[in-house]
Amino acid sequence: MNKRKRTAIIVFLIAIFVFSGCSRSVSFKKVIFNTEYIPEKIPEAVPNRWRNNLTQYLDLCYLTNGKEAAFGALSADIFKPDFYSTYAAVGILKSLSEKIDNPEKVAEWIKTLKIDNPVYDGYRVNSFGIMRFYKEVIVLKNLNGALPNKDLVLKFFRKYEKKDGTFAFGGSQPDDLNGRISQTYFVISVIKTLGVDSDTAKRFLNLSALSDTLRSYISKHVNNTSLKDVNKSGYLISAIYELSYADKKQMPRDASVWLEQSVQSISSLPYGFLYIALIDNLAEAVKAMNADIGIDKQIGKYLKEKVIPEQNLSGGFGLQGRNSNFLEPMLTYKIAKLFEISSMRYPDLNKMLETLKIHRISEGWIKFYTFDPSVQATYFAVRLAKENGVLEKYSKSALKVFLDGKVRSITDALSQREISSGITRLDAPDVIVSKLETLYYVSATYKALGLPSPKTEIMKAGMTLLDELPGNLNSDSELLLNSKSLSYFILTSDRLNCWPEKPSLITKIETVSTELAKSVQKEKFENIDNLYDLFVLNAVVSFYKSREANANTRVIDKVLSDLSVPDGFKRSHGIDTADMDSNFIGLQIKSRGGYLNDMNKEKVIKFVMDSMESYGFNYAPNSSSSYPDLKSTYEALWILSYLTCGFRFNYSEHG
Repeated sequence: MNKRKRTAIIVFLIAIFVFSGCSRSVSFKKVIFNTEYIPEKIPEAVPNRWRNNLTQYLDLCYLTNGKEAAFGALSADIFKPDFYSTYAAVGILKSLSEKIDNPEKVAEWIKTLKIDNPVYDGYRVNSFGIMRFYKEVIVLKNLNGALPNKDLVLKFFRKYEKKDGTFAFGGSQPDDLNGRISQTYFVISVIKTLGVDSDTAKRFLNLSALSDTLRSYISKHVNNTSLKDVNKSGYLISAIYELSYADKKQMPRDASVWLEQSVQSISSLPYGFLYIALIDNLAEAVKAMNADIGIDKQIGKYLKEKVIPEQNLSGGFGLQGRNSNFLEPMLTYKIAKLFEISSMRYPDLNKMLETLKIHRISEGWIKFYTFDPSVQATYFAVRLAKENGVLEKYSKSALKVFLDGKVRSITDALSQREISSGITRLDAPDVIVSKLETLYYVSATYKALGLPSPKTEIMKAGMTLLDELPGNLNSDSELLLNSKSLSYFILTSDRLNCWPEKPSLITKIETVSTELAKSVQKEKFENIDNLYDLFVLNAVVSFYKSREANANTRVIDKVLSDLSVPDGFKRSHGIDTADMDSNFIGLQIKSRGGYLNDMNKEKVIKFVMDSMESYGFNYAPNSSSSYPDLKSTYEALWILSYLTCGFRFNYSEHG
């Protein structure tokens, strides 16, 4: 590299001394990194459909309880219809008499699933298969879609009928009478949904033998089964439901008494998936028996006392508690059916409908995922939302509550360190790194949102954490922990526009920078993340005109060159291909150094565009080991914006 380029690298940080006003008790210098490129918006040439999908993806990642908000790190194979979620969502809307948009598209997709449908192609049948077929028929019925041919279905069922009239499809369900009664429930439900009366069914199936079997079973169990025994009462309810179709005249008298007693005990059941499913099945049996025993009132009492208090932030229901944002589709569907039976108004309906809308695509509903809020994900989501022009959709004040809480959790823990014995309880080194990382992303998010940040508290916490780092740099692990911790602290200072005047800290940064440069040069830590840490540390030693700064700069330049590949940068010497994160880090270093002339911009752009998927960017083109996430999507758009700034590029050519 010529002298001019080396000089450009050395002076990539322009430093000036000013007072930032972070604190009255401590003076701060302001170190300014060479102007960082910050994209203002996603290039207009990016397809609108993709931009809309990105907005929906951000909505999926957004978690809020109204007072506090954050984004979660959702990385999954989303934006593809999921049968489980679609079946439940259609059922929810149907039960609550809500409109289902474009039902024909959903029905068309359901019909393409016949590879899993034993009726259509002789697929190996088991208990799961018959349950799946039952759900397909139910969802098509709710969508007013075309149903399977009745005669073909009845002929198919006949192949799996036992001599006692029950049905068995194998699989995980044991081949005993209880198991066969359970599987027979799906057969009878499908037949009824198809509109086949029992007289017609008798032409294909041995309902007489089934009636005898069910009558005997009900008589044996009806007087010694409690509704609270979920398994036993579940089988009994299924038997009553099935016999009411096969031959209601054969129903033992005690069955009606048992149903009435069970209905009266509904409110004694606790909240839980199995109990709610049991009540739903009980309601079906009562309806099949045409029994007027006040089940609507008992279900209403159960909903008020046990269910409504469990409604969560999604507007739906789950099993993770009231503060969860996760809507469990099947549980919410069964609860919606109970509201329909009770004629009660579903509470916070608009919120639940909003949750369903976020998960809706044209063919159905995507899978519902549960995940936790993340400071890092929140930062990248805020940047993406800002560039996509949708930041106003998300509450800045609620996001600030989340950020303030993250700072407070760290500062409170530090202030409560002293215990009665006078011994200070310190964090483990990896925990220190994690907390400093949190402070960095919190500071960066405040800045991205244009919100005031608690600078003094953040800087004080950062300094305290740094003071607790192990000082022995002879250990590889401690060297990396020190460099990563110091790197996060420097980046935090940059985001806050303040820098502490503390000679011992400057000495520590210089020492760590020197030792890390030696290790990186020896390819001991050749990972591009370690190179970026060295780059950040060297920003400070360059600012203070350390004699090691020039040597470190040459190391950065050499290793960055070694990690170059035709379409960008690779993670380490042991890897041959580029990835999005390495390209982003490499370009961050190059862009701060002020030179890109030796890069093949078109190849890097092609790499990025080939990584584009329906709602974001993956870490590499055609990657089967990962899915797009907020971080890789932000990095990809940053790269595109930076490399395409100043010359024309046709995005549509790359899909």
